[in-house]
Amino acid sequence: MKSVRAQLLLIFLSFIVVSLLTALYTANHYQKKQDLSSIDTELNQLEVLLLQSLKEQENFFNFETMNEEYFVTLESKYLKRYKNKLDRVKQKISALYDSEYTTEPSKDHLANIRSELFDFEVNFKTITQKITERGYKDYGVIGEMRKVAHRLEEEALLPSNDILMLRRLGKDYIIRQNEDYLEKHSEYLQECIAKIENYEALDEFDKELSQQLLIQYGRLFKRMSELDKQIGLKTNSGLKRNLNKNINETLYKLDLLKMGIISDQDEQLVALNFSLITFWTIYLIIAIWLCIKVASRSTRRISDLSQHINYFVNSNFTARLDSDFKKATADEVGMLWGNFMKMENEIIEYIELFKEKVDEKTIELSRRNRLIEAQKRELEIKKAESEERYKDLLDGMRYGWRIQNALLPSKLRFEKQVEKGFVFFRPKDIVSGDVYFTHKLNRREGVENIFSVIDCTGHGVPGAFMSILAMNSINNAVLTVKHRDPHYILQEANNFVYSSMKYYLSKFNKETITKDGMDMMVCRLKRETNSLSFAGAHRPLYIVRKTENDSGLGLSEDQYRTMEVNGCRLYEVIPVKKTVGTVHPEESSIFNKVEIKVQEDDMLYLSSDGYADQFGGPSNKKFMTKRLKKFLCKIFDLSLTEQEERLADGFENWRGENDQIDDVCLMGVRV
Repeated sequence: MKSVRAQLLLIFLSFIVVSLLTALYTANHYQKKQDLSSIDTELNQLEVLLLQSLKEQENFFNFETMNEEYFVTLESKYLKRYKNKLDRVKQKISALYDSEYTTEPSKDHLANIRSELFDFEVNFKTITQKITERGYKDYGVIGEMRKVAHRLEEEALLPSNDILMLRRLGKDYIIRQNEDYLEKHSEYLQECIAKIENYEALDEFDKELSQQLLIQYGRLFKRMSELDKQIGLKTNSGLKRNLNKNINETLYKLDLLKMGIISDQDEQLVALNFSLITFWTIYLIIAIWLCIKVASRSTRRISDLSQHINYFVNSNFTARLDSDFKKATADEVGMLWGNFMKMENEIIEYIELFKEKVDEKTIELSRRNRLIEAQKRELEIKKAESEERYKDLLDGMRYGWRIQNALLPSKLRFEKQVEKGFVFFRPKDIVSGDVYFTHKLNRREGVENIFSVIDCTGHGVPGAFMSILAMNSINNAVLTVKHRDPHYILQEANNFVYSSMKYYLSKFNKETITKDGMDMMVCRLKRETNSLSFAGAHRPLYIVRKTENDSGLGLSEDQYRTMEVNGCRLYEVIPVKKTVGTVHPEESSIFNKVEIKVQEDDMLYLSSDGYADQFGGPSNKKFMTKRLKKFLCKIFDLSLTEQEERLADGFENWRGENDQIDDVCLMGVRV
């Protein structure tokens, strides 16, 4: 082995063997490192799948518990996705448990997670069973309650007001989950059972049947409340609290598992890195020894070749070597040169190919940028067109407001025709679905004031169209037909709207068709005799006076409700529960007249539902009718101007940053 070729061959063979061993060891090192990293990936995927399954579970609680289709089929897409993801979670846990890189403490954490998931599944299955038993609408316990209530209502075994109150108290409990409402429901149920004995419209058999049905209704309601407590969806108690506890324990143990595995990985990585550094140190020592060996054995030509190689590398692999350097020899140096030239050509070709690819990508990016700019300009044009259309729409609504405002009584006309009164009028949008009407009659018996507040279906543009029809109907009744009694005015307005909306056609005669109408209150006040005639469709009349001067209204107890606050009494005169415009003319006599004895300084209030329905306050809830009545009792003895200001301030303070949800019209008249 005295030849250069033989010596170099031996050295290169040794170098190749060491390099292969190093490559194999390094590949094994990075494979183990990748396996360790894959555990992190599996843990992250496990956590994501677990959170997704919990999300599907919450979706089931939020949507399917009020989905009638679920109680029909007992199948849910959320349950299917939940089970699928939970099965995948179990598979991930099993894979991690069987991994060779999972230590015994980590396996203990995985076993704990499995146990928690088992308890979690048992609790969730129990909740779904309870929810199915509780039911919704026509299914489960709630369905049985509805059947009992419908039978009481259809067979007239109990007054409809009592049935409605029972169902309302039941809904209050279902919404609020408050024990007070449960107690109120039980007390009212017992009152209804006791009242049946005095209900003369029933014979003894019907009385006994009615009592049995009420007792059955009470048992069903009690069972429903027990199921709600056991489930605990809204109050986060019962099974739902246990479920949340399982979830928190599972997530906590999953965090412990992740921390344990991270700690184990750190230790294993330290050991792997140490072994790799040791192996590479040995490899470098061998490589340096081989380099020294080659340097001591090689000739000057190899040194020159090395210099030329350095030149090629320093030129960023772009400068070709001088071909004159290649000697006409067939020894090992010549072979080395030939191999290097081949490598040089390939490197330069790869670099040139890479540059071509970069140029192509640059051209493509420029083309896409131009396309994005063109799309941006197109969007700006469309935005300008949309803003112009919105401006046109807004101008049209403002013009509609001018037309609607011309139909309403002006402030001067209102003061002249009502004499002592005010109106708080606040449309939700520019135009309103709430309107008001005033008229004054000079008769031999004295002056009569006719005034009305009308709440049409909808608000904004649809409500404004209905309000024009409402104004036409009441103008026709008072000014054209010349009705003076409020119930005749309501009847005539109902017939006018019914005819105008063409509800007499056969396609509107079905009960399933929704008919648009309006809530209306009409009053006629004779100031000389302090007598008031009232007729209302779906909206009551409020009369507020001081308690010490109260001599009553001259009405039966079923015609009004009362409230006393701080020395004043508010009477709520009950209206007819029908909507103007939806009653057939042959049945319009249902709108009856109520004759009321009023006293001097009484305040009469007529209001749409917009004030009471406004959301706001500290809890972002509705203002509610009860709060409105207390507010009226608080301000009724102020001047008319102060009352209007207080109502406006109260409304704005309650609304706060919330949007107004409906039109508001509240009229006050002093007797």
